[in-house]
Amino acid sequence: MNERSAGKSLLPPARLTFSLASHAPVGVILRQGPSRWVRMIQWDIARDKFEAGQWLHARVPNFDVSPDGKYVLTFVQGYRAKSELATWVALSRPPWFSALAVWSIGDSWGGGCAFLAPRSIYIGKGLTPVTLAKGKLRIVLQML
Repeated sequence: MNERSAGKSLLPPARLTFSLASHAPVGVILRQGPSRWVRMIQWDIARDKFEAGQWLHARVPNFDVSPDGKYVLTFVQGYRAKSELATWVALSRPPWFSALAVWSIGDSWGGGCAFLAPRSIYIGKGLTPVTLAKGKLRIVLQML
């Protein structure tokens, strides 16, 4: 009897990781797998509802949700090694990977991202902190 007939899957299970907003009942779940695909899912914790979002053919080893739950930062490792955008940090609205802003990192050494405050983000690799202005989304670079 082989594994398939015994009811066992030959595919590895999907991996779930999540991040919660610190000031809102919102979370973001990343479903990674099968293979090289990842899907973003928005979790409305107050109503216990899930909104399945976009699939991305890449690896997302690091991500963070803004304190108000309106934005998500993702550190993405693409599968095109010779591309200028081999790795990048993107700012988007969950549950979508479609970027409102993108910062090219170029490699995976020191890449990462986090919300430092409701309107301030950290992007690894020695890039400057970024502040998001109130109202419409505007990116303002600050010098260290």
